[in-house]
Amino acid sequence: MNDAIANAKAVAKAKSLRISSMKLRRIARLIKDMNVDKALAMLDHMPQKGAKMIYKVLHAAKANFLHKNPSGDASSLEVTSIFVNEGTAYARFKPRARGRADRMYRSTAHLTLYLGNKE
Repeated sequence: MNDAIANAKAVAKAKSLRISSMKLRRIARLIKDMNVDKALAMLDHMPQKGAKMIYKVLHAAKANFLHKNPSGDASSLEVTSIFVNEGTAYARFKPRARGRADRMYRSTAHLTLYLGNKE
């Protein structure tokens, strides 16, 4: 097991997010090993759809930490690990010429976020 995951203080997950995993990973790379408050401020001002999704999960992880440790200090937390995996793809049909239809896939993603202390 990864050291960052074993020493995690809080965890938050979001499953079946309606965005491709590649688009979500672009933003996830930016906040890895960043302070939680700084990452929340940065995500709040980003225009991407994935930034809003990661913001919600990061905010939930911080709330999980404060619920678990009421006297804990959330200002020293950082994003120790963040995973973006592919979810199930929804199959949809797109109408084409001459009465045909092509299959179209809409991808989803799973997001897992771990918070821990700076070392």
